[in-house]
Amino acid sequence: MKNSLFLFLILSLMFTVTCYLATENILCSAIVLITSLAYFLFIGYPKLKKYAETSKRFHSCYTFINSFIVSLSIKGSIVSAFDYVKLNMDKEYLDIADGLASMNEEEKLEYLKKYFYFDIYKLFVSIVQIFQTQGGDIFSLSHYLINETRREEDYLTHSESMSKSRSIDFAVLWIFTILILMILRFSLTQFYGFISKLLFYQLSIVGMYLLMLVSIHMLIRKITSNLKE
Repeated sequence: MKNSLFLFLILSLMFTVTCYLATENILCSAIVLITSLAYFLFIGYPKLKKYAETSKRFHSCYTFINSFIVSLSIKGSIVSAFDYVKLNMDKEYLDIADGLASMNEEEKLEYLKKYFYFDIYKLFVSIVQIFQTQGGDIFSLSHYLINETRREEDYLTHSESMSKSRSIDFAVLWIFTILILMILRFSLTQFYGFISKLLFYQLSIVGMYLLMLVSIHMLIRKITSNLKE
């Protein structure tokens, strides 16, 4: 996500520079700079950061549940299941798991509800508790859960792929818009020298960049709505 923040800062600078080239007005450029920075730093970036963290956590939860069930079905031991899970999890989980060493396995499962804050994990814990008290086939008990987690994982993976594709299309569209504006600016120098002094033209250019920010916000909302917590 640090790359996203850097990209947003570059975009703010690019918007400001191209706005100044198009209007030759410092005030208009300052409005674009302040507005874009405020949006990216306080709205856009935090939303994307939260989405990325939640998405990563869900993928981790999916891996945890499936690894745990597989191990539990083979060895029938929650202790062995926790040991097996560690082989497939990321460093963030391993750091948390190290801090739970003093807890027993049931307490670990309950505590991890704070880390895996998804409904599917709560259902998973309930199934494990039923397995502990009543026994049975863990795969049969988990049939619905396994199908549901796989469905949500596939949906999230597909949504992330589609979001990347939409983002590329969106970026290409606006890049061409700005390029056309810059081409007209430098190919029609005398004409631009005249209209750049007009208030309506200056407001129109500022409006174009504000519309661009609105479009970016709508894209970010679409992307981040793909994940249900």
